[in-house]
Amino acid sequence: MPPYRTIPSNEEPNPQAGSHDIDVAIINQKNAKKYSAECKLAKKGSFRLQGGIRPFIEIKCMRSRTLGDKAAEQRSKLIGIPSTSLNIHKDQYIETDFDLVITSLANAFFQTNLETGLFVWNPTPKEQIFLSKININNQEEALLKMYVARSKDLTANQTNNINCSRQKCQDQNCNFIPNYPKIFFDVNTAEPLQPWLPIKKIEDLLD
Repeated sequence: MPPYRTIPSNEEPNPQAGSHDIDVAIINQKNAKKYSAECKLAKKGSFRLQGGIRPFIEIKCMRSRTLGDKAAEQRSKLIGIPSTSLNIHKDQYIETDFDLVITSLANAFFQTNLETGLFVWNPTPKEQIFLSKININNQEEALLKMYVARSKDLTANQTNNINCSRQKCQDQNCNFIPNYPKIFFDVNTAEPLQPWLPIKKIEDLLD
């Protein structure tokens, strides 16, 4: 029997009232410890070379529904974060909403066709060089290229060296997850850099 098994959220038994709806639950078969994973798309067309050298993509990681004032008050009591802070970060997650973030590479190389308005797989020559390093030849292969990180390693704080993007937030350690966390890649191998790992190494992030 494999040490871990996964179940989709619609099969999740007895979800707690007021908790964040998760996409996937991962259960350690040995000790019954459970991990929650949130699946998020890469931001469309987000592949860039920082300084013309360092490849990175952005992940679209935000709530589909922003918190209203009443919901912020209720959530404040539930998680112990002031409602004023929640109102500043209405569409952002905190690390306890889920344990892991999982994403796919493909969307970062889609562009909008100006004639049809449709999203199309359209990597540039420079992007094709990056993709060739990880043996990606088409969008189907890119869709299957997935990465994972702990939510706590994506939060805005001085330990992670991640800054909060909200102008109204004055807390350098607010611990909200930015709307667009970045995945940086090794210049030579195109492998993801910490805190991200290839999905095949997900067990390295589990106890």
